[in-house]
Amino acid sequence: MPTLPPVTVEVVNGDVMLEPSSNSTKYNYRADKGPDVWHTLAPEWDICMSGTEQSPIDIVTSDVVSGVNTPIMMDYAPAPVSAVNKGSTLLLNFPATNTMAIGDRNFTLIQCHLHTTSEHTVNGASFPIEIHFVHADANSNLAVLGVMVQEGAASPVFPDIDRLNQIFPDQNGVVHETEELIQFEGLFPQDRSYYHYFGSLTTPPCAENVMWHVFREPITMSKEQLSVLLMKLNNLADASELGMSNRPVMPLGERTVYLGQNPEGLRTGNTEPPAAGSPAPEKTAGNLVFNLPKEGPTFNYTDLDWADITPEWDICASGQEQSPINIVHSNSVAGQAPQLTFSYTPTPLNIENNGKSLTLKGFDGNTMEIDGTTYDLVNIHMHHNSEHLFNGGAFPLEIHFVHADADGNLAVIGVMVEEGAANTAIPGDLKTFAQVFPGTKYVDYEFPTISVDMTQWLPADKTFYHYMGSLTTPPCSENVKWHVMQNPITMSRDQMSILLSAFKALDTASEFGAITMSKDQMSILLNAFKSLDTASEFGFTHRPAQPINERVVTIGYPPKDAQDGLPTVSTRVSFPFEYFGSPVGLQQQFSNEFIKQVAMVAGVSESAVRIVNLEKGSTIVTAQVTPAFEDIDSVKAKLEDPEAMFSADNGWDTSTFGTASAASTSNDGGSNDNDDDKLSSDQLALVIILCVLIPVLLIANLIACCCLMKNKEEKSSPSKPTMEDAMKAREMHRAGSEKKDAVMEA
Repeated sequence: MPTLPPVTVEVVNGDVMLEPSSNSTKYNYRADKGPDVWHTLAPEWDICMSGTEQSPIDIVTSDVVSGVNTPIMMDYAPAPVSAVNKGSTLLLNFPATNTMAIGDRNFTLIQCHLHTTSEHTVNGASFPIEIHFVHADANSNLAVLGVMVQEGAASPVFPDIDRLNQIFPDQNGVVHETEELIQFEGLFPQDRSYYHYFGSLTTPPCAENVMWHVFREPITMSKEQLSVLLMKLNNLADASELGMSNRPVMPLGERTVYLGQNPEGLRTGNTEPPAAGSPAPEKTAGNLVFNLPKEGPTFNYTDLDWADITPEWDICASGQEQSPINIVHSNSVAGQAPQLTFSYTPTPLNIENNGKSLTLKGFDGNTMEIDGTTYDLVNIHMHHNSEHLFNGGAFPLEIHFVHADADGNLAVIGVMVEEGAANTAIPGDLKTFAQVFPGTKYVDYEFPTISVDMTQWLPADKTFYHYMGSLTTPPCSENVKWHVMQNPITMSRDQMSILLSAFKALDTASEFGAITMSKDQMSILLNAFKSLDTASEFGFTHRPAQPINERVVTIGYPPKDAQDGLPTVSTRVSFPFEYFGSPVGLQQQFSNEFIKQVAMVAGVSESAVRIVNLEKGSTIVTAQVTPAFEDIDSVKAKLEDPEAMFSADNGWDTSTFGTASAASTSNDGGSNDNDDDKLSSDQLALVIILCVLIPVLLIANLIACCCLMKNKEEKSSPSKPTMEDAMKAREMHRAGSEKKDAVMEA
């Protein structure tokens, strides 16, 4: 039993090590390299089939023979964590100071490892987990203690579920080492009676002469503890199709199982120490940090009513500029592209699984500059699926580059990821790519010898959509400058599968260009997202698109208004280039090149040039230049000669955009404050509307009056008699005359 009360430390520092691909196991528990074919995978493994004392076995209690009651004497002390994901099992290494004695034989504890379901069965029944404590004497004769685990009371060895989850790595070939002590003697039952028989290793090379001691009484773990361990065992790289890592029971043959020790005593197979083997392959070392959840409000992606969690997050519901949004390209407005200058250098890889996302950090010295303002790169994190939508469609993954200027103002670069060629931002093979992403929440890896090249996560064509938005997670703060790249990057399918637990390739962005990652790379960004505690039941970590409201999305930045008090010079230039029938990327290229060309020829900065209007025919560009007062005349003179300004001699791409053919116009260098005597475009439009509408309204009014008067006359004047009325009157008159004559005759 534990000699000290279990203690959970909030923050634990240690080491993480990555085993190379050459150290991978050559067998698994699946059909291709599973137990049925182990004997065929290597000549020295033939005993896996031909051996007569193979393990595990089914222990039939009615056939068990009473043996010698020899107690197992353990001299164990709490040990620091050294946990390994071997691909085929989860393993804990122990220092050589822990020993065990059976009678007069002494053994040193080497390691313990786990199998699911249990390898040994009792009367045909299995247990959820079996733990094997492997010991060796001075001559490497092996004695193994087997402990069954069933659901029940929580084990005191792992008092905190989050820490239990952190101890065992999620990826094949990853080692976690910390100084936090495990009081592992609590993993043995109080009743130390055991079944004993001679058997073998239960994995290749299946060597025999192993002294097995399977405790009769199982230990218990809580449902939560079992769930953590079973999830990790089920996800082992070499587990079976059903997530199992156990060898089926083997024939008992002529062997006898004893309750207690075999009366003949323990075997001595090796009489001297074995020769030293080849040194283990060198591992890649890094720094490891375990954290525990911090106090305070938390959120997830299942219940998205974040404003109901705490009043501080009310803006998540009430804000008018929330992110992400659905970007509809046809509703986007052409802007001007400021120079985005990325000063990124390869940086030691530091990745944190914070329970909400996979976040890369530690980017001191990496910056981005926009129009003379420098933004420091704070972190890079990922969402699945993409948070921003393009014309209603989502990408499998979205990467956010979060920057802040000296005043704390945020500028975020959003990059979509789709399946394609392998990405090279993180060096190394596919196994290394999988290993560097911690799949457990509140775990932090830092590798001084592995550098990430962030430029490989940026597309070559950096045309972007811009709008003002917010953080996409609580507290949902607004006033964030968003720059969503039009063009995605790519990862291979295996890379994506490492990051995504439920990857589905989407074809929503086939019209956009891409940089690439390989099929193998996209399959790896694997179970990392599904393990996030805030993920939805489908493993998604994205906020749905928010209403755009009155905001405008521009391609590039919105055109800048001329500064009050400064002179502006206008030019109107025509090109044969069909701007409105060209792809978006070529449209943006034309706008950018136009601004650069005018700025270069006029001798002003690009920020002093803005495109005011674009018209068809084929393309007519109206632009304004804001020079210094003393440069007005020279700038006007240069703008009045567009053929020279947009010539091949001046570096203009005439083969793509053609040469200019119209003369420029200017406002005579007048100040913006001195234009009161001129009609603005809005005023001119109003005059035209009034000139058209007033006559129309007058005519309509006259017609209405005429109709009204006519109706009035018809009501006031008697109606003219018809022919039918005249005939009736005539008949009445004749009838009256005849009646009068008859009276006279009478």
